[in-house]
Amino acid sequence: MGQKDTITKRYMSKPEYFADAFNYYVFGGEQIIRPENLVEQDPVEIGIIPLELYDNEMVQKFRDVLKECVLMQDEKVAYLLLGIENQSDVHYAMPVRNMVYDALNYGKQVSDIARQHRLQGESGHSRAEYLSGFHKTDVLKPVITLTIFWNKKGWEGPRSLHEMFQNIEPQVLEYVDNYKLNLIVPKEIKDFDRFQSDLGKVMKYISVADQKAGYREASQDEKYRMLNRESAEVLNACIDAKITFDTEQEVVDMCKAVESFIQEGKAEGLAEGKAEGKAEGIAENQKNNVTGLLKQGILTIEQIAEGLEIPLDEVLKIKEEISSQN
Repeated sequence: MGQKDTITKRYMSKPEYFADAFNYYVFGGEQIIRPENLVEQDPVEIGIIPLELYDNEMVQKFRDVLKECVLMQDEKVAYLLLGIENQSDVHYAMPVRNMVYDALNYGKQVSDIARQHRLQGESGHSRAEYLSGFHKTDVLKPVITLTIFWNKKGWEGPRSLHEMFQNIEPQVLEYVDNYKLNLIVPKEIKDFDRFQSDLGKVMKYISVADQKAGYREASQDEKYRMLNRESAEVLNACIDAKITFDTEQEVVDMCKAVESFIQEGKAEGLAEGKAEGKAEGIAENQKNNVTGLLKQGILTIEQIAEGLEIPLDEVLKIKEEISSQN
C-alpha cells in the first residue's frame, strides 16, 4: 500500500472525518450522523460464488473503511453500513469495483442471518423460508459506499455503470440496473462551509493546489488558516505541500507554510533557469501560468498579478494576446 493510501485510510478511519464526509455528501452539511454513533466494522468483504454442487469459489475484497451507523431521525432508529474508498488517482472501473463491494456485503448479510436461524433452530414458517434461510420478516442494512478523490485534478472516469457501456439502445438500457458512483471531488465542491471538521480545509487546499494565488488566498482566510497536524500530513502526501512542523506541534499556521512553499518554488524555478542558462525561460513559464489562470476565469487580473508577483500590465498584455487569438 502506497503512502497516500496509508495516510488517507488512517485519516478517514477517524470518526469525526468519516461522519463529516457523509454529512456533507448525503445530508448537505446537516449534522445527522454523529461520530459517537459509528461502530468500526471488518473491511473484508467475502462472498461465496456457487459453481457446481460441491465446488464453490470464495471471493474476498478489502475495503478501505467500513463502519456501522446508528441513524436517529424523526424518533426512528435505522442501521446503515457506510464505506469509504480513497482514490489518489482515477480508477476507470470504479462503479464496478464499488458495486462488487456492496453486493458482497449484502450477500454476507443474508448468509449471516441464515446462519443465525440455523444456530437457533429456526427453520421458518414455510417451505420458502426453510429453503432460502432468509425469512419473510428479515431485513437488510442499507450499504452506502462513498469514494473520495484525493487529487487536485478533476475526475475523468465514469460515474455510473451505464457510462461504461457503448452503443446500447435506451430501450435495452432501461432493463440494465445502473449503479451510481458516490464521489467527492475537491475541484467540484462549491460550498466548503458544509464541512464541520478539518476535512473541509483539506478539500479546499487540494481544490486550489494548482492555483498559486488561490492557494495563498485560502491560507490567509481565517476559516482555513489553522490546520491540525494530521490534516497537514494528508496535504503533504496528496499534493506535496511540503508543510513543515515540529514533532510536538499539533496545529499548523497555513499562512506561514504556504508562503514558505511558494518562496521555495520560486527559488527552485530560478535555480533551474540559471542552470540551463535560459533566463528568458522563466518569463515564458510565468506567461504560461498567467495564460492558464486567465483561461480558467476564476481569478481577476489583479489577483493573478498579485499571486504570481508580476506587473499588472504584463497580465493585461497576455490577456490581450489571448483575445486577439480568439
